[in-house]
Amino acid sequence: RELLKGAKMVVNDPRLTANQIKAEWAISNSTFYRLIRAGLLPAGEPVGPQAVRWRRSAIEAAFRKIAENRGRTVSEAAE
Repeated sequence: RELLKGAKMVVNDPRLTANQIKAEWAISNSTFYRLIRAGLLPAGEPVGPQAVRWRRSAIEAAFRKIAENRGRTVSEAAE
């Protein structure tokens, strides 16, 4: 019980596929993986032997940070 004290429960945080993310945020395949390599998007969570998903909340937070850092270089924004 003590471990849960102060923890926030996320009720609706669906896991998205790469294709869902690329379609929703209108980015190309190369841009998507470039953002991951640059550390601007999370790497995702394995959900099977060849399947990866990203939590919507993590992707939304990453794109908010990207928007806040517009005008800075990729390496500056990743810090």
